[in-house]
Parts: sequence; structure tokens; C-alpha cells
Amino acid sequence: MGRRRSDIYEAVRRVLNYPLEDRGDYSIVYRHRVEGVGEVLREARLESVARVDKWAVHLVNGDSIPLHRIVEIRGPRGETVWRRGLGWLEDLSSRRRTAD
Repeated sequence: MGRRRSDIYEAVRRVLNYPLEDRGDYSIVYRHRVEGVGEVLREARLESVARVDKWAVHLVNGDSIPLHRIVEIRGPRGETVWRRGLGWLEDLSSRRRTAD
């Protein structure tokens, strides 16, 4: 697996496995091909992710997003927390759930 794909895989897995209050507030932004138009950016909420493997993010509706098409991961306020080529832009450790 190439380094870039490995970085994307680890970023997606990190957010999916992090103990966040509501991972549905996070989304993956990816390049989607549209016939006659070219590529457009789309978002998939993390709550719709069924699993991730070394090649793609698989959604609960059966669709798959190849890892090389993922551009960024956005947080609850729409802020970019990870971007291709730049890595982590925000420390997610501050978003851990606190035990009551």
C-alpha cells in the first residue's frame, strides 16, 4: 500500500474508532465522478460508514468510496480536521468523551 493511501486509511480509522459523542457530526469529503460533468466534491457522514479497509470506505447503503478519492475529514462545526497532503489540522484528543 502506498504511503498516501496508508495515511488516508489511518486518518479515517482514527476518527471512526475515537470515542466521540456523536461521530455522525463528522464527515468525509471525497471526489465523485459525474458523467458529463467531471468530478464534484461530495460529503458522507461518518455515521453512514459500515467499515473501512485498505482500499475503500464502505457505506451502509452498499456504496464504496475509494481511499484515493478522499480529500478531507470535517468536524462537527464543518471545520477541516484532516486534509490530504497536510495531515491532522486539529488535535482530536480534546474531543474525547469524559467518563461520568
